[in-house]
Amino acid sequence: MADSSLKSNKILITNPYSKDKVPEITVIEMQGSVENTLNKDFRGLDLGKLKKNSIGKYELLIENSKLTGEFVKLENPQIILAKEDGQLVVKAIIKEKILFSKRPAPVIKRAGSPGSRIKSKY
Repeated sequence: MADSSLKSNKILITNPYSKDKVPEITVIEMQGSVENTLNKDFRGLDLGKLKKNSIGKYELLIENSKLTGEFVKLENPQIILAKEDGQLVVKAIIKEKILFSKRPAPVIKRAGSPGSRIKSKY
């Protein structure tokens, strides 16, 4: 059995700037695992703060861990399908991801730090 700390995890978030009729999803890909200690469904769960820093890198703060990553366009877009009334329906398209390829760094929280809260939709 592989060590779960070496797995690459993906979190899907809705891109509010999508111009398509089909929702566009951005994938957040990171090393390690995100544990849900509340034993609740991940949908709608507040995972942390995501922001773009002054040099164009993305920072993800989850509890006391900070990840730094970069925006990557996928060479081959992916689609999310669902079966409805016996037919496959396109529910969303994935054209990009934010890749956090390194392990998180420990941080000390500051009250009132800027950044937008992200919620998992799927």
